[in-house]
Amino acid sequence: MAKNNAVILIKGEQVIDGEHDVTEIDVTGDLSETDGGLKLEFWEYLDDKEKVHTEIVIDGDTVTMKKDGSVATEMIFEKGVRHNGEYVTPVGALSVGVNTNDVVIDIEDGSGKILLEYDLDFNMGFLAKNKLEIKLNPKEKTDVCIG
Repeated sequence: MAKNNAVILIKGEQVIDGEHDVTEIDVTGDLSETDGGLKLEFWEYLDDKEKVHTEIVIDGDTVTMKKDGSVATEMIFEKGVRHNGEYVTPVGALSVGVNTNDVVIDIEDGSGKILLEYDLDFNMGFLAKNKLEIKLNPKEKTDVCIG
């Protein structure tokens, strides 16, 4: 598949101590096939100076999300399974746990969605209930006529 071939809409919902927060971003990125499924890569801009490279790999019913940049982490989403990892920031690292309640993957011919519902904890203390919805669409190609 071609580079920069996908339009990606990401909606994250988080509930911490009864407070509900919603974040939405849209980016373009690369969608490619792997031996076990699909890989999605894109850049997220945290502010004017900080950017993070994000890679999402779908292998069967498991989704792995890696972030590298001013923050770094690897989170594995597998329904009914708790995975441990690290969340690294410029001021230090935290132990992070991801307990996945649901994984829905519905992607065909470069479009569709990924839905992840999970509980997140830092340093073994419950932090938040999360829902992440990632919608994919092929980037439209523009035909240019020079006449």
